[in-house]
Amino acid sequence: MQVDASFFIMHAAFVLVAICLTVVTAVPESVSGIVGGSETVITWYPSIVSLLYSSDGNNFNQVCVGTIINLKSIVTAAHCVL
Repeated sequence: MQVDASFFIMHAAFVLVAICLTVVTAVPESVSGIVGGSETVITWYPSIVSLLYSSDGNNFNQVCVGTIINLKSIVTAAHCVL
């Protein structure tokens, strides 16, 4: 039995589609980690800050929060800055 290149291309396409469908069905419907929370505005909690990190200077990700205690100090968890 001789197998040509089209067999391998079709097989690879089938495997790729199967992987994509598996990934799509594995994504949760809700990506929010907050349960039972409610929206707020920044003026309600003026002492809370968001610690953002960026590896390229353009895209930022929130990794932790902190609390402002004076003009030069913010308290946060140690793992946020290590």
